Amino acid sequence: MNQILIITAHPSSTNLTKAIANIYQTEKEKKGDKVEIIDLYTDKQMPFLAFETHRDLAKKDEVRNYHQTKIKQADKIFKSVKKIAQ
Repeated sequence: MNQILIITAHPSSTNLTKAIANIYQTEKEKKGDKVEIIDLYTDKQMPFLAFETHRDLAKKDEVRNYHQTKIKQADKIFKSVKKIAQ
């Protein structure tokens, strides 16, 4: 069993990216894999997406730490529709 993390980022809840991710999740879970989808536009507010300098990225942020933990736990990560479709 794989633990798969899919990261999407699209402002519309009815976008193609989300639809493909949901279909992929359903099919992989039928085969026994665990799949989690994180949508950066809807999963908590993402203030860390805005920064003025690269130094700002080094600041501790609860939301960023949450997502970094999810990424470290994943066996596979899909970050775009192109990767899912391949």
